[in-house]
Amino acid sequence: MFRKYFYTENSPSIENRNVKRTARNTITQIEHEVYTDFNEVINRLKKEGNTIIGIEVADKSVALQNFDFSSKEKIVLLLGSERNGIENINSVDATVAIPMYGRNSSMNVIHSLSIALYETTNQLNKNYK
Repeated sequence: MFRKYFYTENSPSIENRNVKRTARNTITQIEHEVYTDFNEVINRLKKEGNTIIGIEVADKSVALQNFDFSSKEKIVLLLGSERNGIENINSVDATVAIPMYGRNSSMNVIHSLSIALYETTNQLNKNYK
C-alpha cells in the first residue's frame, strides 16, 4: 500500500541517528527519494497518474472523513512543513483538513500524516472486502 516517500534535501537524511532510531527497519523496507525541486517532483507524480492531495487547512479544503479516497486510483498525500505548510498549495489536486475542535487549528506533521493514512487506508480497505 505505502509505496514510496519523498522528502526535501533540507530534511534530516536517513543517515541521521534520530531518523534511524525512530524509523527502525522501515528505512530499508520502503523506497524513498530526496528531491530538490518541489514543482518538478509534483509534475512528475501527476504525469504518472497520481492525484496529489494536500493535507492542509485551506479555503477549499474538505474535511478528511468527507473526502472520497476510494475514487482515486493512485494517491499522493502531501504534507508541508510545520511552520509554512505546503510550499505551492496551487499545485495540488485537492486539499483535505483534519477537523479540530477548540482554539488550536494545527498539529504536528507526523500526527497529521498518521490520521490521514488511517482514514485513507480505512476507506480503501472497505472497497477490497
